[in-house]
Amino acid sequence: MKKYLTIIGVLALSAAVFAGCNEPAGGGAEATTGGAAATGDAADTAAATPTDDGPAVMSAPGVFPIVDRPVHMDIVMPDVPYIGVLNDNAFAAWYEEKTGVVMNFIEVPSDHVTERVNLMLAAGDLPDIFMNTVVDADLNGPRGIFIPLNDLIDSYGLETPRIFSENDGLPGMITHVDGNIYALPNINDCFHCRRTFRAWINTDWLDEFNLDMPQTTDEFEHVLRTWRDAGRIPMSAAGTGGPQQLAWPFLLNSFMYFHQGLNQYMYLDNGTVNFAAFNPEFREGLRWIRHLVEDGLIEPMALTQTGDQLLQLGADPSGPQVGIAPSFVWWQMVPGDDVSPDLRSRSFEALSPLQGPRGVRISPLTHRAAMRDFVVITSAAERPDVAFRWLDGLYSLEVTMRSQLGEPEIGWTEAPAGSVGINGLPALYTQLWFESDADALGANTRMDNIMLADRSSPFRLGEMADWDDPETMFAQEPRLFRITNEFYEPFAHDYMSVPPLAFSEAEQDALGLINPQIHDHMMESITLFLSGGLCLDNDWDGFIATLYSIGVEDYVGIRQIAFDRQFGN
Repeated sequence: MKKYLTIIGVLALSAAVFAGCNEPAGGGAEATTGGAAATGDAADTAAATPTDDGPAVMSAPGVFPIVDRPVHMDIVMPDVPYIGVLNDNAFAAWYEEKTGVVMNFIEVPSDHVTERVNLMLAAGDLPDIFMNTVVDADLNGPRGIFIPLNDLIDSYGLETPRIFSENDGLPGMITHVDGNIYALPNINDCFHCRRTFRAWINTDWLDEFNLDMPQTTDEFEHVLRTWRDAGRIPMSAAGTGGPQQLAWPFLLNSFMYFHQGLNQYMYLDNGTVNFAAFNPEFREGLRWIRHLVEDGLIEPMALTQTGDQLLQLGADPSGPQVGIAPSFVWWQMVPGDDVSPDLRSRSFEALSPLQGPRGVRISPLTHRAAMRDFVVITSAAERPDVAFRWLDGLYSLEVTMRSQLGEPEIGWTEAPAGSVGINGLPALYTQLWFESDADALGANTRMDNIMLADRSSPFRLGEMADWDDPETMFAQEPRLFRITNEFYEPFAHDYMSVPPLAFSEAEQDALGLINPQIHDHMMESITLFLSGGLCLDNDWDGFIATLYSIGVEDYVGIRQIAFDRQFGN
């Protein structure tokens, strides 16, 4: 680990190397360090016959190895038990040979990442790179702890500009208020994660009572009433745990665009950020859900019980004891095939958003491909140009295949000609390992989910799937793709989603105080409105007044300023 270097120190070092390499100007101090822009006979000679005391010379963008002699760097990452010791990782060794860059992986406990990294930042004990450690680039970039990447991207970027062009909202979503990009995003376009506010319906009970799959709120209420009258639990949920298991988010999207959660409760309307509770349809939606609770169509326990208690209803030895429950995935409310010999999860199908009384039927966006603040280069990096080139190469298809799937013929093989992927398009690969047998096949041959990569939707869904086999539709990834594609994607209104925003330090400080208070007030009040502890008529004005006293105008206003700054014309 290298001690903290100030930005001035980095610039001085970069200038010295710049002069030693005799490179032409351009691209900024960090970008020109030992860079590939060297021209003429001197540069050719340096690349062909390196001297022992000069800096390593980089190849042209896209050409490997990156440097003409080994360059050593430190990279801090969380430890991951399912992979193994990163310094012994087969992918790391393969990429080291390919690039000429020797990474020393410094692992921090995955359950204490934030605390450990914050201690490093406070002490100025910095590596060259932080990856997958949830650093705050908006805060630490302008302070000089992380370097701006704009010039490096312009001068050396090959894969990064492609990533920007292929992902909506980039680079806007990762550009700080000062115009700099301080962190590269990890691309993980989990198709089934785009729509996580779902509900699952017991199709055995539908068949038993000769009921059709409900498409509207009226039809939904009829199904629930039929089951209630037969002594069944029509619908349940979990009042604690993730927002996807709450009773109301899925149902409110029959009235308006609603995204539940900390830093949420907002939507866009023609570029204007709006707060959910100020939309009259929000109260009307709550009024309808309150009616379902009052009539016993949603059991009262749904507002307070835990996720484990909800799962117990689906795991009852005599059979599932609930008709409908909201959950991201089926195994949160009924046991999966791997632990339930009766395969009861197959009796639950995804339920599409219901068409409300005014025709609203929405599946909100809950995941974006670009994961912000995934990797940064620190001011302690002596060769930020080499560090960036190393990172940029990780986005390529070849490297992504190795980092995420492992070694060819061990972790994966090329898909047979004519085969199709999960998405029904020509398959890219056949995966040979699964989480259940990862140890047997050597998990430490790859760095799946923790290494910077371009896991685009075509890549993730390019895994070969035999759709002629009836069992394929019940396999985890194909099933998640199918239900997302058929039941939720048709009801997307992504233009109403507020994108990730970058804030100044002052804005972060203000929101840091307001955000949790807004969330707590919304959670407490919605639960009380639905349970009857508060009245949607008599207590509504007090609910709104408290939002204003907490600072809801700043909660929305700061985001409007940030949105206009990043995405305004």
